[in-house]
Amino acid sequence: MPAIQLERLLLQIKQFLDPTLSPKQFSANLIELLEVHANLSYRPGTEIQIKNIIQSYKPGPLVMYHLQNKLTSISQSNPHQALLFADQIWQHDFLETKQLAAVMIGALPLENFSEISQRLETWFHSTSDKQVRYYLLQLGTTNIRKNHQKDWLKIIQDWVESGDLQKIHLGINAIEILAEDKSFENYPVIYSVTDHIVELKKDNFTNILIKIYQATISRAPNETAYFLQHSLLSAPTEQKIKFIRRCINFFPPEQQKKLRNAIKS
Repeated sequence: MPAIQLERLLLQIKQFLDPTLSPKQFSANLIELLEVHANLSYRPGTEIQIKNIIQSYKPGPLVMYHLQNKLTSISQSNPHQALLFADQIWQHDFLETKQLAAVMIGALPLENFSEISQRLETWFHSTSDKQVRYYLLQLGTTNIRKNHQKDWLKIIQDWVESGDLQKIHLGINAIEILAEDKSFENYPVIYSVTDHIVELKKDNFTNILIKIYQATISRAPNETAYFLQHSLLSAPTEQKIKFIRRCINFFPPEQQKKLRNAIKS
């Protein structure tokens, strides 16, 4: 983007996204900005249209970058108003508005932990779009993953152990974000929280678990292999064996051999 266009974009963001506006006007101004910078030439193929339920403005990366910076700044300086803005923005059924609402709650101070966790649960269940759910848990937990990890893990564990399939689904999606976070290294928590989920025989849960273990294997293959081997040997079940077989190829050769021997024994 040429310098003059960038200057214009920054001026638009400053003028349109004034934190003293009402939530309704702030949200309307954000929509107007997204519409102005929408990629009108983008036409998704049939396969993408089917996969993605939600509509998208497809603004340029630089536009989203500066919008996220502005909304993050508002959340940090005026958290009460930011919560009102985020609630209003979330109501619009576009990928970018959902992302930006998640950015706002993800940047809130730790004092707003309960409001953040409440919105994560409510918003997650308000949509079935996988992209939106992923961005919600990735962008909406930025601060609490970094600075409120113990309490966040407790909430995730409560969801997973609730016996409520909807909450379990939310919990394992939240674990997926943790597993992908390069700053998170508490793998035993991931193993402990996910161990019994394999037994639920839910394909959608198992597919997410595969992604979680693929992430931990890529960063801690020995530790992950040890846990799976220990879990299998201490209480072998048909479901565990199936799950480990699906994970084996993600391991280096040495761990693959040990796990195959554990399955055979």
